[in-house]
Amino acid sequence: MITDTLEDDYSIAILRLSIQIGLNGLSFSELDTLSNQIVVHKKYRFESSITQAEQLLNKVQEIFPLKNTNKQYRDVQIIHNNELNAFIPEVFFNKNQASDYLKFSSKILDNDSIESDLVHNTQMINLYVPYANINNHFIDIFGKFEYKHQASILVERLLKQPNDSSQPIMYANLDEGQLQLVVVHRKRLVLYNHFSQKTPEDVVYYILFVMEQLMLDPERLQLYLLGDVSEEDANYKLIYNYVRHVTFLVPLTAVKLAENIPRFAPHNNFTLFQSY
Repeated sequence: MITDTLEDDYSIAILRLSIQIGLNGLSFSELDTLSNQIVVHKKYRFESSITQAEQLLNKVQEIFPLKNTNKQYRDVQIIHNNELNAFIPEVFFNKNQASDYLKFSSKILDNDSIESDLVHNTQMINLYVPYANINNHFIDIFGKFEYKHQASILVERLLKQPNDSSQPIMYANLDEGQLQLVVVHRKRLVLYNHFSQKTPEDVVYYILFVMEQLMLDPERLQLYLLGDVSEEDANYKLIYNYVRHVTFLVPLTAVKLAENIPRFAPHNNFTLFQSY
């Protein structure tokens, strides 16, 4: 059992806690609001046998047991990372028909709770199914917190990236066996999609498939990579063989890391660190 994640005692609430949770893994960080630095960052990868929310809860309880902290938090945010979501134009959104929007693209159950995020500056609603049992567990720990879907943060932050190109741009976020593809044109969302991937061939296949469907030229399109990817890994090397213009995203706002936090590239852990 992991019990050393939240041991220190803070006398005043200066910390902001952000936790990203999905079937493939969990990561969290703490931001010191006085120094504006990340002072804690932990990441856990789950085995592929986790396929249900109950199994996920068991893992979360190991990392965040009920009596695990003397810290006080200024605020807490939970980020749900799953494929059970869909973006809906705000003008067409009817909250009484929430399940109808999702049932054609996601496998949902009759008792699933459906929530929504308003994605700022997009006139879009992100409908999604949160992990209700995970929320209940964190209620028992923290009492009060906010929660969002990972795709809401991803799309909102990418649309804020400076971009004066007249051509579409693709972003590929690789994270714990998942791939999210976002296509933006003139500050508008063209496409968001979520894929499971196990090999570099999977990653390249989905990237080229989306390009083909949107009639985008891999010789001309600008592709930005973010998340768990670097120049040394097989994903990058194979992508570079098929897409001419590939680079790593430089976030509009980069987080500052305390001295005790291992260094990593600015595009890593994008949605977690851009959630503050």
